[in-house]
Amino acid sequence: MMIAALMIFSLIACYYDWRWRIIPNLLCAAILLTGFVIIAFRGDFPHWSALLITFVIAIALWRFRIWGAGDSKLLLAFFPMIDSQFYIATIAFIGLTGCATALIFLLYRRLSPCCKFNSVPYGIPIALSCFVTSVASF
Repeated sequence: MMIAALMIFSLIACYYDWRWRIIPNLLCAAILLTGFVIIAFRGDFPHWSALLITFVIAIALWRFRIWGAGDSKLLLAFFPMIDSQFYIATIAFIGLTGCATALIFLLYRRLSPCCKFNSVPYGIPIALSCFVTSVASF
């Protein structure tokens, strides 16, 4: 049930980011709350030092305009559910799917003259990568 909820939340985040380049705060809160429920059932609480480091990195990526604030919030909402053995895999998967998303976006922009955005919707690779590694952490 929780995996289905996370999948739906991830797909909604992807849709919002592709369509409007925003990730709603309520959606990030729902993902975080679902994550805390999953963590409580697992009895495995995250390492707070890893969360603090992730917070600093996510804020830095936003501050240097590498990605948006919604992307940072989305990563931070998913991150407590990801087991420490999957941290590097998550980052690598975000990078790989980010490249694929950028290529798809550039192709879409070239084929669709009505595309109004100049930025890559990075919430898509974050949502997909974090969903996969969160599920792998169960």
